[in-house]
Amino acid sequence: MSYIQYHATGTTGDYITVLLESTGAFYNFKQFELNDHGRMRAVGDKPEVAAVIENTLWGSRDWSDFDEDLLNSLTDKHIIINTSEYYQIRQLRNAGCDWPIIRIKYSKHLAYWIKKAILTKAYSKVFEEDGSKHPNEQKLIEKGLWALLFFKKHLKNPIQYPVLRDHYKDDIWKEYETHTEIDLENILISNFEQLSSIADINKFNKKVIETWTAKQDQKFVLRPRMPKQVEDLLGYNPHVAVSNHVCALDDMDNMLIKFHYPDAPKFNNTEELFTYF
Repeated sequence: MSYIQYHATGTTGDYITVLLESTGAFYNFKQFELNDHGRMRAVGDKPEVAAVIENTLWGSRDWSDFDEDLLNSLTDKHIIINTSEYYQIRQLRNAGCDWPIIRIKYSKHLAYWIKKAILTKAYSKVFEEDGSKHPNEQKLIEKGLWALLFFKKHLKNPIQYPVLRDHYKDDIWKEYETHTEIDLENILISNFEQLSSIADINKFNKKVIETWTAKQDQKFVLRPRMPKQVEDLLGYNPHVAVSNHVCALDDMDNMLIKFHYPDAPKFNNTEELFTYF
């Protein structure tokens, strides 16, 4: 059985694909690597793909040409078609693809984590709708300032400068039934039990899990003690109990806190934050 995997941008879809492939039972068209920002990103297609699939612009390709026999000629494993676009699911269904859907879900408590992931790891996705570029964009990216610049705009005008889309909301998913769902909250704490019905999760690459998890924002892995009003701002992982761990706060965290509490100083970690409030 092959699958369509839906994940909103920033919700670890490529990471889950790599883990599924690590069992030896699944196949995806792309090759991946984990970068310094903690993003599992595509770095090109597998060598055999170009000879079989003409359009490999996966994020925008038209799947109306879905040909199961053609795709199966690439492998005898379970194929995973990744998509962050709801319309691609519609194209696949209209073209006769009845593969079950794997969906990565998340709650409102992780909205900031995902915004942060998009802005710091996939910053090319969300900027000006007309495609225009800031003249110094590349320099700002290299200096690590572009994400902060956009986030500042987003805080002041979230409608003009949106980051999240609505595809995670449950009411969107009435049209197509999902076969398997996994919560992003569980992914962050390496609990993959929700995938056990389709994969041998004991074969997931433990080194990849360990390395990826260490590169994530630890506030959503360990859930340190924070003042409630700030925890509501930054979000938290409701699948984790509050702990005494001390986690770092970065410039984006401080920008969000400062936006709502202008008199607050800059905080280095959650202990300083808790003490102040």
